[in-house]
Parts: sequence; structure tokens; C-alpha cells
Amino acid sequence: MPEYQIKSYARITLFLDIINKLDNGNHEIDSIKQTISLYDIIKLRDSSKTQVTCKALSKKENLVSKAIREFKKEYKINKDFEIFIEKRIPIRAGLAGGSSNVAYILNFYNKHLQIGLESEELSRFVRKYNLGNDIPYFFYEKTARDSETDKGIEILKQIPKLYLTITKPSISISTKEAYILYDKNNKETKNKGSIEDILKAIKQGDSEGIIKNTYNKFENMIKEEYNEIEHIFNKINKNGSKAFLTGSGSCIITLFKNKQDSIESQKRMNKIAETYLAETC
Repeated sequence: MPEYQIKSYARITLFLDIINKLDNGNHEIDSIKQTISLYDIIKLRDSSKTQVTCKALSKKENLVSKAIREFKKEYKINKDFEIFIEKRIPIRAGLAGGSSNVAYILNFYNKHLQIGLESEELSRFVRKYNLGNDIPYFFYEKTARDSETDKGIEILKQIPKLYLTITKPSISISTKEAYILYDKNNKETKNKGSIEDILKAIKQGDSEGIIKNTYNKFENMIKEEYNEIEHIFNKINKNGSKAFLTGSGSCIITLFKNKQDSIESQKRMNKIAETYLAETC
């Protein structure tokens, strides 16, 4: 029986601003997303019925089963696979591991079964069944601007390779929890970021400018809510680096132009919290 294996990559948000709350309860954002080298492993085997196994997640938490069920119904697919997901991407950490899993599996079905859908068609399917606002990005990947609405995704110039540390606090924050906190405490953020500044840096291939202009609207309110996260930020800043929250948290990212600098940072940060190494891709 053939077995297929795919890598399901994480993403970070280099920039994230919240524009407004929509009538349907979702939020329109303005974000710049970037694929990184950290990934989950997904294995698929031919089977007589669809079955998804992921030891790190409960059935309630795993969107993959719902996505496959609706995809098979929408495109009249009779083929089934037994699917095993090995989680390497931290869960509820702002790295979109769950969204990535859904997107990569749908992409596998699309290509392996020769359905022939383009990225925008896959995105429309995801939005139709309200599977997750972060999922469509993974049909494009690399460096992209995303509002997480039906306005679509803008592909940007690929940024220069950057190395990063990903520091994971002991706490986890779901996207829902972060937006509840935002709706409750929404206020203008000090030192509000400018997406135009980071877009200019990306266009010019300016690594320093990209690092300097990272921004996340959730960051200050998350630090105020969780002392552990504020402590990690203070530690990184004390070491002379700039840190930023990815997605809705809880992971904290530090970018470096030099790989050795990221390795040294990981050694320091591992003393206070679990810290991963990765690079942009």
C-alpha cells in the first residue's frame, strides 16, 4: 500500500494590524505573512474510509476531518485516505499550524486526484465553509499580504533569507481568546506600525528595514494580560534584539540576518522558555 508524505509548513506574521470588526463577527486585518522552515509531517495511505489521527489534538480541535468531508462532498470525491499528522509546530501559538495542515491536505487531494483547482478556487471553498481565515494564505505561501477576507491575497516580493528564534511560553492562546481580549480592550497602540514602511523594505530587499518595521496589534495587550510573555520580551530586548508577537500569540519571534546570531539567541532563551530555530523560506 503506497504511503504519501508531505511537509506542512508554519508561517509567521511580519506585520499584523486589525482594521475593524465585520458584521459576521470576524475581523478584517492587514497583515504580511511569511512561510518558515518549521513544519508538521503528514502521512497519507489509501484506505476504505477517511480517518484522521493526530495525538496532539482532540477530534474537536482538528479541522482536517471537517475540511475533507466538505471537500469530498463539494467535488464528488469517492477516494479515501488514512491520515496521520505528526505535530512539530507548537499548538495555539500564532504559527497557524492547524490552518497549514488543512491547506496542505486539500492541496494534496487537489493535485493527487487531479481535480485541477487554482489557488483562488481553493480559497473560495475554504471561505464558503468557514473553515478558517488563515487557511487561504497557504495556497500561495512565501511572502504575502493578507486581509483574511474575500478581498484576496497579494503576493509580494520574496524577502531575503532571515534566521529566527521562536520562543514558546508555557501558556497557549487561541485566536478566539485573543480577539475577545482585543474587543474588550481595544485602544490605539503606542508606536503603531506602518505597513507602508515594511512594504518599502520588502520591495527593496532591505533586511534591516524588515526587522525594524515588524509590528503586531495584539502585542501590547497580550503582554499586559500575560506576565510570562512580557518577561520574555524584556529578556530579548535586554539582549539587544527586537522581538515581536506572531499571529495572535503566544509565540515570540526574533529575526536575524546571521544564522550564528540566531543560534546564540536560542541558547540564551532556552534557559527561560522552549525556543526553536527556523529560517524564512
